[in-house]
Amino acid sequence: MGKGSFENLDIFDINFYVTCLQQDVIERDVITSYINAKLNLTDENYTNEQMFRHLLTILDNLGTERKKVEKKRIIPRKIIVE
Repeated sequence: MGKGSFENLDIFDINFYVTCLQQDVIERDVITSYINAKLNLTDENYTNEQMFRHLLTILDNLGTERKKVEKKRIIPRKIIVE
């Protein structure tokens, strides 16, 4: 990663990312807490679609350093939101 890759990360980002890397399953309330902390929201009952959209918003907010790769699809091992 380049020099500015971690510039926009805060403690919430780092803790959430480490949790995601270390665990196969992330509890729904952990994701909800991260979303609420990052977006200053208070809801506790997001739909799967809302969670997905909020996580995309968080990624977009990290800054313009992150550029989308032109339709290069990387299939994750498994992502399940229940």
